[in-house]
Amino acid sequence: MKGYRAEYNKPDTLLLGESTTVQLVIETKANQRIRTYFKKLQGQVIADTVLVANDVSAQLSGPPDRLQITLRGDKMRTIASPEPITWFGMSSR
Repeated sequence: MKGYRAEYNKPDTLLLGESTTVQLVIETKANQRIRTYFKKLQGQVIADTVLVANDVSAQLSGPPDRLQITLRGDKMRTIASPEPITWFGMSSR
């Protein structure tokens, strides 16, 4: 297990009938510019450190009675790439 810097966007509002993109990005090497992955996304970008193994999966979630998040792409990722790894989800209310 190793600590990696990660960022995700937290949308300010969600509207009934509209979808909003939510994204989680994990740095795979030091000093990557992962903030650029959030240029067109809504909400505040929040940074944190995640403790993960080389093979990781992510699940984006929220209150099930108020929010549904649909993952885009495979859940599993391998931290072996020189590029940051990302997960996209579409949230809707």
